[in-house]
Amino acid sequence: MAYLFMVPLCAPIQNDAVPEHTGIYPYRSSWLTVAMLTYLSSGSRRYDQLPVPLHIRRVWEFQAVLKGSISPVLPGGEEPPAERSLFCFRPDAPHGWSAPAEQRSQIVVFHFSSVAPEFARTFADRTSLCVSLEANDVTTLRELFRDAVADISRPGLPSVLHSRILADRLALLMTKELADATFATAEHYGRSVVDRAESLYRAEMHLGIDANQIAERLGLSTSHLRRLFHKVAGRSPRESFSELRMERALELCTSTGRTMLEIAMDCGFADQSSLTRAFRHRWGQSPLRARGIAAQATRIDRSRP
Repeated sequence: MAYLFMVPLCAPIQNDAVPEHTGIYPYRSSWLTVAMLTYLSSGSRRYDQLPVPLHIRRVWEFQAVLKGSISPVLPGGEEPPAERSLFCFRPDAPHGWSAPAEQRSQIVVFHFSSVAPEFARTFADRTSLCVSLEANDVTTLRELFRDAVADISRPGLPSVLHSRILADRLALLMTKELADATFATAEHYGRSVVDRAESLYRAEMHLGIDANQIAERLGLSTSHLRRLFHKVAGRSPRESFSELRMERALELCTSTGRTMLEIAMDCGFADQSSLTRAFRHRWGQSPLRARGIAAQATRIDRSRP
């Protein structure tokens, strides 16, 4: 069961129904609207068969697993599965959902366009929060869902107020036992994204993968990936990937007998001459010269008693 609200829950109010002394000023469109709860869903899920891909949502997402287990998917990889837990992700946090094989889960999901400022401030240095649920919490969540469904049939100011109360009650569930909460801090998030991006580049540099493709694979915009790299690594993704490629080229030149053309292909260069130019610029010598120096050092080491 799912409800997607393409329009605000509050019933539109005609401009002439708003008295001037209220301090509420009508929009030019002749309708005054308020939005909070934007999506509502519950039921059985098979995230093992139909996972939710990694992407950025523009809303606050509360998702609870009431039965079974689910796994948040973050840019750094899939998190361990959690049972009977409530998750919250802030709007700019890329994430998806998966589950262990053959796992059927019962979930409830609430999306809000906004939450209480006091609760939002707890996410200043983190992107998500997860808390375990007691049996009475599970009962409460089921009741909150039923109440929210009932509010759909009662548009207007009561629906808006109930929506705010719903968001506050979910926030209270998230924060009642902060000592037991699991936080994904902004620092951990940034580091995990950079590590994952570099791992992808190492695995696929021979295919000529670039920052745009890696950002897409991680469910991020290229500009967001660039900001994270500058914050965590102090340089751009392109600079970081270039360094990884040159380290791979140096390793292959000095520790294997592969031809320069083979090394160029393995490192994602168009041809041998491109490898030679980049290698000389980074290491101050040609690949063949570096191989000769490494071979000579090996012979000297072997000749020592």
